[in-house]
Amino acid sequence: MLFDKSKVFTALNADELKVGSKGYFTDNIESLESVVQSEDYLAFGELEKIQKPNMSCRFRMKESNTSFNLFYLVEESEEKKFRPYSNPEEMIEDFKKRYNAYGGWSGKDNPMYNPMIWIKSKTTGFRHLVTDYGCGDGSPCNKSCIWIGSFSLVFKELFDKYTYLDGTPCGIEEE
Repeated sequence: MLFDKSKVFTALNADELKVGSKGYFTDNIESLESVVQSEDYLAFGELEKIQKPNMSCRFRMKESNTSFNLFYLVEESEEKKFRPYSNPEEMIEDFKKRYNAYGGWSGKDNPMYNPMIWIKSKTTGFRHLVTDYGCGDGSPCNKSCIWIGSFSLVFKELFDKYTYLDGTPCGIEEE
């Protein structure tokens, strides 16, 4: 493959990338040019996460769980679409699937084993633990909602104002 400098991403332009994009990962420009030209499959993978701006190795490769200094874009990720959850059960099932993707959910169906769900404010960056779920007329807010301590949110507010800690929306991915 011909090396194109306009496809190189560094710590300076990392935020222009989309998570899920595919390309080559290395730590210096000489090796990046070499792996791109040779199409080295060991250096090729999916961008799992873009680390914080104060990190020099900002590009996390999903396949190796390692972060690198440079990324060479081969295929840009398609934009995923999300919608707010419609009820607490949908939120819990979606969270169990997400969490299980990292090997963390044991799959127990006992309601005593509900997951601990942490969310992050889009405006302040503060992290909050979801402490309760309410559904419909039986809940204190008279709607399907979640609770953060003594503060309730309907699912539209949760979707608009919060993300999960990994940055993904607090909503269900649409097909």
